Amino acid sequence: LAHLETRSGIDRVLKSAKAQLVIDVPSGFGGEMMRANRPEVGFYIDGSAPFNAEYIKAYVGWILSLYTRDSLLATGLP
Repeated sequence: LAHLETRSGIDRVLKSAKAQLVIDVPSGFGGEMMRANRPEVGFYIDGSAPFNAEYIKAYVGWILSLYTRDSLLATGLP
């Protein structure tokens, strides 16, 4: 899927069933991470098929929990 220039593009691709998940990574994300800031990332899930949406939501949650765990381990915290 191509890069979406606007937030209205998110709705468009979800409503047209071109995507079931859109991850919105803001410009400057990498720089913010390098400065140890906490940039926000948006996860937009197509809810037209609730069963699939729940699976996608679970996968996103799993990925975020792995990231959190790895971040804590990198700081030396138990």
